[in-house]
Amino acid sequence: MRYLFSRLLSKVPHPVKGLYEQNGVFDGVLIKNLNMIIVGGAFGTVFGTIVSGSTYAGFIKALDFSDFQYGLLLGIPIVANFSQLVASRVIERNGRRMKWFFISGFTHRAIWIVAAFIPYMFPDSVAESRIWAVLFIATLTAVSGSFINITFNSLLADVTPIGIRGKYLSIRSKIATLASMVVGLLAAWLLDSLHGFLPFTIVFIVAAFAGIYDISRFFHVKAPPMRLAE
Repeated sequence: MRYLFSRLLSKVPHPVKGLYEQNGVFDGVLIKNLNMIIVGGAFGTVFGTIVSGSTYAGFIKALDFSDFQYGLLLGIPIVANFSQLVASRVIERNGRRMKWFFISGFTHRAIWIVAAFIPYMFPDSVAESRIWAVLFIATLTAVSGSFINITFNSLLADVTPIGIRGKYLSIRSKIATLASMVVGLLAAWLLDSLHGFLPFTIVFIVAAFAGIYDISRFFHVKAPPMRLAE
């Protein structure tokens, strides 16, 4: 099974093979870096599609958020954007880009395993606690996402050669869009087939592990040291 899975993943980066050859990119380490980022991006899109799309909206509806609580939920990502200022300052000062990428990345994805079981952690008599737990997870997700955005964009700029960057990102985006379409349809089918909180639990667990796999791909990316501001 592991062999078959590895073979399947090895097919994913093939659309960029011609791009490498046409632009004289033959460095094995660089090509491996770029391939890993594409594979990780596909799995990261699976995560993002589930935790920020219609599945998430259905979960919020099932928890019966009030208008005030729903307003808080919508405002959390906007307020959390200010944490990007903190993230950029911290990373710029110590230069430990990969360390913060992994800490924030695994936190950002693994916390959704907890979210998957929130409906079962609190009995119906304290159903309100489920909502505040989701709001806490949404806050943690938004803040850790700020650190991911800062570290990943910096990493991507250093790893991707400027000569192929536009075409490479276009191909990566196409593969991620395809993954999003497939997982969106599968998630919708599952939510229609099952009832209660069970389908949300299943898809959130799948999303969390897909996201964790995305971040783990970067253990294989050989990134250059971060250039510190003078």
